[in-house]
Amino acid sequence: KQWYQRRVAITAGEEGRDWLALSNLDLEAAGAYKCNYKYPDKQIFSMKFNVLVKDLTGPADQIRNVTVNEDRYTQSLICDLSSLTNVLSYRWEKDGEVINNDTDSSGKMILLEDDMVKTLEFDDLNSEEHSGAYRCVAELQYYETGLTFNFVVEESTKERDFAPWSQWSSCDNAGKKYRFRTCIADGCSDLYGFVYEVQTGYCDEDDEME
Repeated sequence: KQWYQRRVAITAGEEGRDWLALSNLDLEAAGAYKCNYKYPDKQIFSMKFNVLVKDLTGPADQIRNVTVNEDRYTQSLICDLSSLTNVLSYRWEKDGEVINNDTDSSGKMILLEDDMVKTLEFDDLNSEEHSGAYRCVAELQYYETGLTFNFVVEESTKERDFAPWSQWSSCDNAGKKYRFRTCIADGCSDLYGFVYEVQTGYCDEDDEME
């Protein structure tokens, strides 16, 4: 007996056995197999097998939609891989492109990790630079699985949330003067708190002008 794959003779293990064991299959194992039986009278009996091997795919990504405002300033995307076993490697992608700590030279986007918890941290949020589809990908033995963040950074609303600046106050005893900005949008004060600016070093000039 002789086994063939794609017309090439292959070794089947024990000499003369009439079965072929396929294990640890990959896409290269697909194809046409044939076994030839040669009888004493020199007649040949053939059996053919068409073997299809489907690519093993992992589960669909989990999807998380995250929307923040530039005024939030910082935001973290957290990818916890602790529930997975046999993780060979992991990576972050943005819009299908692999990213790392060299991707953003300004340091506004930083990749951190604490054992199996992988974090993508943003500082000084920017709508144009940071919005996108971010994917945390874990490479397992037979397939990869991922967590996708649809991350939307909205433009700052400060100019809409506040009334114009007040006039500068008179100088106080410490030589400081102030101006204030009042929240006019719902929830504005909860987000920004009490907003004011301080000037120093101008009071003596003001006194001289008077």
